[in-house]
Amino acid sequence: MPCSQVLWRFPSFIPELMSSPRCLQHVYQSSCTFISLFLNTFLIYLISYKSPKKLGDYKYLMIYTAVFEQFYTVVDLLTEPTAYSYGYSFVVFRRYNATWTNAEESQVLIVAWCGLFGSSMAVFGVHFVYRFASVHPSSSVIYTKIQSIGRNVLVLFAIPVVYGVWWTFVCFVYCRYSHETYHYIRNVTKSLYNLNIEDISYISAVFYVDNPLDGSIHLNIGSWIALCQFSTMVGSSMFCVSYLGYRCYSELSKQLSMTSTQSNSLQKQLYFALVGQTVIPVALMYFPICVFVFGPVFMVEIGVVSTFLTHAVTLYPVLDPLPNMFIIKSYRNTIMSKLFISVSLNLDIPLFLRYSTILLPLTIFQQCGKI
Repeated sequence: MPCSQVLWRFPSFIPELMSSPRCLQHVYQSSCTFISLFLNTFLIYLISYKSPKKLGDYKYLMIYTAVFEQFYTVVDLLTEPTAYSYGYSFVVFRRYNATWTNAEESQVLIVAWCGLFGSSMAVFGVHFVYRFASVHPSSSVIYTKIQSIGRNVLVLFAIPVVYGVWWTFVCFVYCRYSHETYHYIRNVTKSLYNLNIEDISYISAVFYVDNPLDGSIHLNIGSWIALCQFSTMVGSSMFCVSYLGYRCYSELSKQLSMTSTQSNSLQKQLYFALVGQTVIPVALMYFPICVFVFGPVFMVEIGVVSTFLTHAVTLYPVLDPLPNMFIIKSYRNTIMSKLFISVSLNLDIPLFLRYSTILLPLTIFQQCGKI
């Protein structure tokens, strides 16, 4: 039953909604979209008007990320993709029957969603490139080149665009319809979702194809080319997040004992914000997508677990603004003041939280240090 039909019958809304996974997905994605739009809009306000002066050009990169996440979450809601990994293939598809789009428009949406996913990989990395360039001394030619990139905000703005175009091209060329993959994906969507392949738009990769003549299995070259491109894209992003992140942590730890109290406080806030910005993409993006893509390569049956990929991707723009909002002190104090709470510089937040559970998340961040 289409979700639009359920929404008009309020008395029976709950039982019908619970019986329709598609409606549950729509409600979940709609909720995440509105929460993400609100949080990122508020974060843009905080960055624009409440940022410490010493934050410098980094605030423009933060605004860029918040705007990107707003755009991403809207496209995610419009697309409502479903991802599934089965056998030696994966497919990301969108039902376009009974929607406002036709087959061609639906295909554009699914490819655009995949392209934005590629851009998100770069968005993670450029933050760490900038932080590395800001705190790490030049000690080699490679580090000097990384720092020259990290200090140029316009170059950092361009990198996610390049990644998005790159991954869009890969999906359009190597992951779209082909005679070799058509029959396999048709059987997958029909047996698992009872959907005719003519009613969906999709991108897919089938790594091994059966030979109908002798039953042997051979490699599907197009899917393997896409896998190599994906590995390069995700690997470069993970390098920035893991290695450059580690170097940032090490250098910031050294600097904390050498800088002034004010600079020390800001560096410490950015340090813990960076930790949060590392944990969230690893948990919600890197790990799920790697399991989703590499499972079929090794013929590991993932099954229904793979559907959580789209749920994790949808949740990411909701959680990503929170570390900056609650860890950077000027932002945190503004949030507290907006909730009509009187805040002073020496406020004992853990004690205060005994009487105010609405600010419970602040306790976690406060334990990271007196920031």
